[in-house]
Amino acid sequence: MQYYINAHGKLSPIQYSLDYSDTKSDMSMSLEKVLIYPVTDEYTALLSCLTDSLEIIDKQTLQLLINEPAKMNKETHNYYSVKFPGNSKEAELRFSEKENYHKDILAQKKDSCVSFIICPTYGCNMKCVYCYQHPYVERANDKISMEKLSVIFNYMEKEISRLETLYGKRAVTLELFGGEPLQEHLLDTVGIILEHARKKNYLIIITTNGLQLELYLPLIEKYRDTIARVYTNLDGIQPVHDQRRKSNDRTSDSGFLRIVKNINEMRKFYIPITVATNLDKNNIAFLGSYFDYVNHQGWLNNDLITIELGRVDDRFYSGFYNNCMSEAELLHRLVDYNREHPFPKNVKLAFLKTTEFISRVFGFNFNQDERGRGQYHYCWATTPLDDVYYIDNNLDIYRCTYSVGNKDFKLGNVNVGCLSSAFSNHGFFQNKECASCSIGKYCSGGCYISSQTSWDRHCTEEKANFDYFMKRIVVPEIRSKLHKLFN
Repeated sequence: MQYYINAHGKLSPIQYSLDYSDTKSDMSMSLEKVLIYPVTDEYTALLSCLTDSLEIIDKQTLQLLINEPAKMNKETHNYYSVKFPGNSKEAELRFSEKENYHKDILAQKKDSCVSFIICPTYGCNMKCVYCYQHPYVERANDKISMEKLSVIFNYMEKEISRLETLYGKRAVTLELFGGEPLQEHLLDTVGIILEHARKKNYLIIITTNGLQLELYLPLIEKYRDTIARVYTNLDGIQPVHDQRRKSNDRTSDSGFLRIVKNINEMRKFYIPITVATNLDKNNIAFLGSYFDYVNHQGWLNNDLITIELGRVDDRFYSGFYNNCMSEAELLHRLVDYNREHPFPKNVKLAFLKTTEFISRVFGFNFNQDERGRGQYHYCWATTPLDDVYYIDNNLDIYRCTYSVGNKDFKLGNVNVGCLSSAFSNHGFFQNKECASCSIGKYCSGGCYISSQTSWDRHCTEEKANFDYFMKRIVVPEIRSKLHKLFN
């Protein structure tokens, strides 16, 4: 008996229908881009990312597939020809998918949003050990001028009007980023931005380290009808967080305690809050203690609080921080943890990329839902759905969170417009190397920044990451399903 993994991660027996017994015997098949993983002595898993097929095949059928496909009966041959198509059929599939891709992007565009993210300063009141901005951003604690804010507001109106002509009216968000946008010397600047958002009926989103959030509570209360979400960060229990995310304010005994107090104060306004944790080798072991702490605070299974688990990474390969875990390594730890201590309903992942599709099939994605990310793209930043503009106090425009402040990746300037579409031109259909890769559709060219920094390294690492994912997470799961089936 042969099996396949269905869309819900279930092990299902193959039912050969009439579709596989007609005159399709001339259909070709190829295992050239199929990933093959032994599961048990009897069964092997074959994965085709092109057709999203995960087939569980016994020894005898596998030998026929590899060595003598012509000896297979018609139904079996035709079934696997659909799952593992030969070159001519593969070309047809790619063409069809590309045509549908462009139609889907246009159809989804009307439900996407336009986001303007203002970085009023690159200065920060914390010094996090893994901050990706450190290597290339001047940490001057200046602030954007009122004149420049006015220029940004005018630019926004023009862009919104231009995009509305192309795609119709869409939701607009005005967001704060940095550096750290909620510092004491920025109170007046932030107040002007929030007032402008309210007048224009834009949703407000704030990303802050939370250290001086208490100074902004009156403003947050005033504009709480307009604030869609506040994102902040805790990297574990108190000693772990304070060691990793160090406050520049030497009068503070613990940034952790201040942030916790500020989160609890903000809960009174019934504004959705995301508390993110950036995980790596140094703090993953403390996850259980952290969950115990936030449960004591009343944050778990709380409809207004999202506990987000992210990954520390080094997209620029700068080498300044050596404790990163790969996507699959971190997921492996979390899957194991969840088996012993099931995650509460408001815990979500925020780091799955190449492994996301298969993780979703098996239920390993744990509520991850990356807004703006489309199929055939590695992330939202390379997907041409949401129109996103990070704008700093030099009026430079950036597309990706990681790229903000790195002039090598700026897309333009408010005074001349957004001139580059480099990020949105990066994906499965845009990179010819992806067509010949066994994980091409899932990786889709990987991180644009990493690919530009070192294509060979990022490609090698993505393949190794996916191989680890299959061998250490997926294959044991399939083995367990087969064991339950036969015992």
